[in-house]
Order: sequence, then C-alpha cells, then structure tokens
Amino acid sequence: MFNYGNTQHPQCISPDAQLEIINPAKPSQNDKVNAIVDSGAMITCLPESTVNNIGELEYDIVEARTANGKIVSLKKYIVHITISNDDNSNSCQHEVQDIAVLAIPNKGYALIGRDIINDYKVVLDAPKGQWGLRCMEYCENQE
Repeated sequence: MFNYGNTQHPQCISPDAQLEIINPAKPSQNDKVNAIVDSGAMITCLPESTVNNIGELEYDIVEARTANGKIVSLKKYIVHITISNDDNSNSCQHEVQDIAVLAIPNKGYALIGRDIINDYKVVLDAPKGQWGLRCMEYCENQE
C-alpha cells in the first residue's frame, strides 16, 4: 500500500508515491522523483530535470492542454517506470515498461496520470491515509 503524502503542497494531503524513471536503452541511467496521483492528467508527466538526468532519449513534440486550459508544446518520451513507496518499505511495487510521458517544466514532482491509473484498479482508502494500485488485497494481507 502507498501512503498519502504532501508532495504537492504542505497543506494538501494527496496520494503519493516515488517513481524510478529508467532509460529503456541504458537501464543503468535512472533517476527517482516523488509523484502524486492526478486523475486530471491524461498522461503521466515528469519534471524536465528528471528526464534530463537519465541520458539522451528520442522525443516527439506534442501539444497538450494544461490544467488552466492553455495549449503548450511539450516533449513526449518513452521510458520505463517503477512505482513504489517513498519510505523504502517492501510493500507494493509496479513496473511500467515503454510508457509515453510528457516532460513538464518547473515541477518538483511527477504526476501519475490516467494512462497508468486506467491500467490498474486504483483504490483510495482515505480513512487510513493509504492508496493502492491493483495490489490492495495483497497489501492488506501483508499488514
């Protein structure tokens, strides 16, 4: 199970995880970034700095609509992602191979978008401050 955290804003407690971003061509080149679940994001978004830290990758330029409705041009990359707790516990981990992500400027955290959310059963357990991706039953049995 993943925990709720405050990656986005100290007063905003939200579903929180850590992503390990891996260069598909050179798996030894990787970086970690904190992330929040963002059901408003159609595609998973990573800080440009995180993408730059994993080496050179091919990209396409795509147009995307921001949360405030502005159309912007962003770089779209293909990466591998491992989603895990940020507390280094041995609870659930999920690997996502060859996923398209957008690089966004001026963010200190990543957004787990509906592209990943739609592939998993996502359960939010607000009273316990936890959430899960397709592992809820397994994780509950491990507690």
